Parts: sequence; structure tokens; C-alpha cells
Amino acid sequence: MICKRLLFLCCICPLCWAAASAQTVQLDAGFDSTYILIGDQINFTVRVEQTGPVSVTFPEWKDTLIKSIEILKVMPSDTSFTATGSLVVSQDLLVTSFDSGLYFVPPILFPVYSQGIYDTLRSPVAGLQVFSLPLDTAQAIFDIKPIYKIPLTFKEILIIIGWVLAGIAAVGLLVLFYLAVVKKKKPLALFRSRIVEPPHVIALRDLEHLRHEKLWQSGQTKAYYTRLTEIVRTYISGRYGINAMESTSDDILAQLKQCGLTDNDLYTKLEGLLSCADLVKFAKMSPLPTENDTFLLDAVIFVNHTKIRELIPSDSTS
Repeated sequence: MICKRLLFLCCICPLCWAAASAQTVQLDAGFDSTYILIGDQINFTVRVEQTGPVSVTFPEWKDTLIKSIEILKVMPSDTSFTATGSLVVSQDLLVTSFDSGLYFVPPILFPVYSQGIYDTLRSPVAGLQVFSLPLDTAQAIFDIKPIYKIPLTFKEILIIIGWVLAGIAAVGLLVLFYLAVVKKKKPLALFRSRIVEPPHVIALRDLEHLRHEKLWQSGQTKAYYTRLTEIVRTYISGRYGINAMESTSDDILAQLKQCGLTDNDLYTKLEGLLSCADLVKFAKMSPLPTENDTFLLDAVIFVNHTKIRELIPSDSTS
């Protein structure tokens, strides 16, 4: 019995070591400098280096890091790769402080997801010394200067006259509108009928617009996937007559099969897109940059291959 247990441990330990070494995450966070003058601005940089199928979720930054250190601006996250192929995601926060003293930023929590396992990383403690400016007591204190009344300039008088004339013109147009339409009870043709665009034309235009918005590149991953699935669901509703906007992802896939979607490759692409979007929106998963671009391309392929093709009549010869 002991020999069997030893044999099992000898077999399972190399596997566990290989799985643990296949993916690593390194987290670092700190200020550009250890001290500033009161009111000066400095960057607080967060850097995550990861290998393997690991997803690290950055916090949703608020107005302050701690009570006396304010966040002025959150920069978009930046991604790069090291010489060894590791993915590096970094983000800068522009911060300042208006209270002198020595401050320490406690560890910040970063949720980690890898192969169905959730964990949490903690950033190192970062310190910042804020110095105040010395007061010059040799200078006398002066009273506040009184308010001066500045006369109107010629340019300002012209602007006032222009606004008055514009108001008179607006009143005149309203009178003409009343006499020409309301008084004579003639309808005004303000609205014209327009041609309804096919669902695939609207979807492809919206997908191209989403690509140019660069939402996930600026850290708005959830907004990116929300907009992407909204475009796809709207297209499915118009193309197949399915109430996709109020259906779950599984219901949409099941109804598409009933509507005759037999292409397994298209079905797999759509299933992967909807599943990833659900994890981003509800489980705060952070996909890789390549996955973000791939799912947008999959949406374009799905629309192009399922759109209703217009029949162009051929010219008949007598």
C-alpha cells in the first residue's frame, strides 16, 4: 500500500510542477519618486508581467489612492511583450497631495483567474513623503484689492445688438410658421420616409465604428464587449426574427439552430464570442488583447456569411 502511494506521488509531482511553471504573474506598483513638494504631481505606476493563460483584473480606481493622495487622471493601460514572450500590462495614475507628511499606500488587491481557478495578488507597500513650502514671514500681508468696474467695449456692444436682432428674427420666424401652417391648417412636411437598411449593413457599419473607438485599448474592456454583443444581438434579431436582446446566450444559440444555422464553424465562433462576453461582463474576466481583436473579426465573419444576399436580375436578351 505504501509503495502504491509513493508511486502515485512520483507520477503526480512532475505534472504539478509543470503546470505551476507554465504560468507566472509578477506584480509591481509604486511612485516615480519617493518625495514631492505639496501640490506637485507624480505618477503611481502599476505593472503586471504574466506568462501562460492568466487573466489579471485591474481595480476600478476611485478619486483617491488613500485619504491624503488624490488621483487626478487614470491613464489608459498599455500592453507590451518582453524578450522572453511574457505579456506586460502597465497603467499610470497621475496623483498629487495637498497635505504634508509621510504616507504609505497599503497593498492593492488584483483578482487573478487561470484555468478555472481564482486567486488574488497584493501589490507591495508604496511610500511617499510630501514636503511643504516654508513661509516667508518677512513679507507683509496685503489686503484684497477692490473690484474695478470695466466699461463696455465696442465689440461687446455689437455682440449685444447681434443677440437682440437674432431674437427678433426668431420671433418673426415663429409668427410666419403660425400664419403659414397652423392658421391655414396645412401640414408641414418635416419628416420624410427613408429607406430601411438591411440588418447586415447596419451591423457591419457599427462593428467598424467599434473597431475605431479602441475601447479595450483604453481599459474599457467591459464596455467593449457590451457594445460588441449588442451589435451582434441586434443583427440576429433583424436577420432571424429572434428576440435576441432579451434572451440568454444559450437561448440564442438554440434558436439559431432551429432557424437553420447548420455551419458548425460559424456556430462555434458565435458561441465563443457570447461566452467570453458573459465572463467579461459578469465574472470580470480580462481576455488577452489578441482575443479582443479575434472576437470582433468573428462577428464580422458571422454577419457576412449569414446575411441575406440580394438577387440581381440578369439582363435578358431578345
